[in-house]
Amino acid sequence: MRVSGASATTDEQGWFSIEGLEPGLHEISLRLGSPGLIVGARWPIQASADGVRLAVDFGRLVVHVQCDGKPAKAAVLLSEGVGKSVWGTNPAPTHEMFLPPGKSCSVVVLGPEGYLDQTLDIVAPAAGQTTDVPVELVREERSAGLVIDLVASDGTVMTDAGFAFFLADEASSPTRTFRMLLKSRHVIHHGFMGGFPDFFRDMRRGHDASQGEGGVFRLTELPAGKYRVEVQPESTGHGGDIYWVCTPIEVELLAGAIVRRQMDVARGGRLRIQALNARGEPLGADCRLFDSTGRELPLAWHTEAHGSTWNGQKGKLNASVPEGSNEAEYPFLPGTYELRLSMDDYVEATRPVVIEAGKMTFVSVVLEQR
Repeated sequence: MRVSGASATTDEQGWFSIEGLEPGLHEISLRLGSPGLIVGARWPIQASADGVRLAVDFGRLVVHVQCDGKPAKAAVLLSEGVGKSVWGTNPAPTHEMFLPPGKSCSVVVLGPEGYLDQTLDIVAPAAGQTTDVPVELVREERSAGLVIDLVASDGTVMTDAGFAFFLADEASSPTRTFRMLLKSRHVIHHGFMGGFPDFFRDMRRGHDASQGEGGVFRLTELPAGKYRVEVQPESTGHGGDIYWVCTPIEVELLAGAIVRRQMDVARGGRLRIQALNARGEPLGADCRLFDSTGRELPLAWHTEAHGSTWNGQKGKLNASVPEGSNEAEYPFLPGTYELRLSMDDYVEATRPVVIEAGKMTFVSVVLEQR
């Protein structure tokens, strides 16, 4: 089966023409030009061919999302089954889908924060028919509480912090993956080693009147569940201003109960890395960082310059950042590290890196071409 990436739009009679294909078997897929989701619209086609007719007899499914009887926005996830294809839509009050007649699938309505997800088992209607599915959002019970004692190694008394919660039991579920994708488009909280949190509590002055008193933070109305909790002390939640390093904790929150835990933080340092060729041009080299024990540390980038922001994951430097200078998204404990830079057609380079508390370390490496 060949994949050419060629596309065409049907005319008023529903005909289309795609030129320049290699002879052989290709796959044709169909999508709407207006909002709507077509599931299972794929056909094998032998090129070259004329007069091909595609049977597009689908049933129409419309999901209407409401809250207290009024239209409400929520994203929808449609799955053909475990291990099979999954489709997702952006948050909206109405979702239109076209499915092969009689097809069984699961529709997950992703409740916005404070509301439960709902899963519906659906059978597509007959060709040309429409099934309307009303969904009323259900509020999530939030009666769990968490008290955090935030203790700094240098004795600093914490009064401001942001807390990120990551569900421990849904690390690889399609629902959570899609939810994180949606959040990544509108994310406002950076700098967490776990990526985008499932939810965030901002306990800074001007955001929550119950910010920390003497390093004690009382978080209320939390959903029950098992979480990994990370913290950004004295942070705006935008990565570049973070110098505190904190080890995440695991916690189980129970409805109607309050749990108290301690989180220890230490002041770290930040890191900027630049890789250049012999002409001084930035390179998108692969970057790996190791501590003094040889353990590799995760690397991600969040660089702000000239009113713009560049992000990157898995250590690969972004050569389009101004001067190719990429800033690590989160800080590191003071100490000596080993930096390794590699790229096709270049000799791998290794450099020692010294991180100092409260300081930015800049490392520029010129890679030698093979």
